[in-house]
Amino acid sequence: MFPGRRTPNIQSSRPPGLERLFRGKPAQLLPDMLAMVFSLCGHAHRLTARRAIEAARGRTTPLTSAEAELLQWQTAREQIRRITWDWPTLLAPALDVRRAPPQALFPPLNDSTPSLATLAAWAEQEVFAMPAERWSERFQGRGTAWLSEWAAGTLTPTAQILQASAASAQQISIAAQPLRLQRDDAAQFRLARLLSASAADAFVRAPEQADGYAETGAWTRHLDPLSGTYRDLWGRMGSRLLDLAKLSQPNYGASWLCCGAVKTGPSEGLAWTETARGLLVHWVALDGAAVGDCRVLAPTDWNFHPDGTVARALAFQPPGPQGRAGTDAILSVFDPCLAFDVITQTEKAHA
Repeated sequence: MFPGRRTPNIQSSRPPGLERLFRGKPAQLLPDMLAMVFSLCGHAHRLTARRAIEAARGRTTPLTSAEAELLQWQTAREQIRRITWDWPTLLAPALDVRRAPPQALFPPLNDSTPSLATLAAWAEQEVFAMPAERWSERFQGRGTAWLSEWAAGTLTPTAQILQASAASAQQISIAAQPLRLQRDDAAQFRLARLLSASAADAFVRAPEQADGYAETGAWTRHLDPLSGTYRDLWGRMGSRLLDLAKLSQPNYGASWLCCGAVKTGPSEGLAWTETARGLLVHWVALDGAAVGDCRVLAPTDWNFHPDGTVARALAFQPPGPQGRAGTDAILSVFDPCLAFDVITQTEKAHA
């Protein structure tokens, strides 16, 4: 990534065509194989791949209650990881408020009984300092004005981090270009066509909607009435807290995240799932009981398009050390979920 440089200013070293490894493999094994390869959000990959296969076979079934609860639990925990571990380091290192969540929120992998009550209690005490439902109602009612008021008057580590980064985050304006698939048949079939084409590798490296590049994240949730109105980094930071607040509600959070699936051709299916970083998409083509082809389109592919949302925000950051705070704020919100290097103009000149 090259802050202060005109777009394209993001270069990816990820090799294309990883999905070719799964061609010819039994379709029933694909969800688990993808979950192992994409382990950071393995639960979401497993769910999405399974539904893409079912759609290819002509069946589009909703998540079971157990699957929806697991998705809620895992997505909430991922937001907690980012907010409690990454934000203190990137947004306010001088505050020294980095604090590990209790082990009860991260049980062993073989523990299949998540404690949503424990998660809710921890979030309400350590993040919001109030009931999560009340926090989300106020944010959705008053938006960033409430976020500023809350951050200034609350002593939790997260509120202190937001208060310390408010001025810079409010100055980083980012035009809203939400990725939409839910209830948009034309967008679904267009995306499936592009993922099945011979140039699919190039498309995955720089995906676009029919009207251009798009972004996806907690601020583009289908059920969020504020979706599409977050026009600066400050609002997007608030949306990640809103996501945690919604997911922390045991009697509501399982219905907050949307997913879908559609049969897009003979033995072909497309499925999508809202995850912590945004919308995850899988396309699968079956060859009998085997995988004929498949593609994965992750939130990072949209957000870190070489000429997309993050790239355009980085272009306006001052080159050199003076722009690093703004760059770190952008990356903390959009979270590439991959190892990355930030190269300033000065560093490039001396390389």
